[in-house]
Amino acid sequence: MSDKQISKSSGYSLFPKHLGSKTLDELTQHGNADISIKDNHAKIKTRTEHESIMIEIRRYPDAITISQHSSNKTKPVSKQTETVKKLREEGRTQVETADILGTTQSNIAKIEKKMKEENLIM
Repeated sequence: MSDKQISKSSGYSLFPKHLGSKTLDELTQHGNADISIKDNHAKIKTRTEHESIMIEIRRYPDAITISQHSSNKTKPVSKQTETVKKLREEGRTQVETADILGTTQSNIAKIEKKMKEENLIM
């Protein structure tokens, strides 16, 4: 699905003109990208063997926010306790943390449970 297709289906383009279309094309070209759009929020996620990439775009009346998350899968998520801890301390939900790390919310819950048992978090 391209930005033009998304624009047609939503009535206006959620994607700002200055966002490089090459990046969007690269994310969506392999057919394994998840694209979700709800109200003023679009999320594009794609995963490769070694990397998880997510771009979030939020459009407000006076501003647009764009955030990109990239997670290199050099070690299993179960070993990324420090990253999970930091993301959660930033106020990220388990779902957001899972999206950033390319895993599921239930995996994040299991990691947090183990961290609590080991007194790594309160």
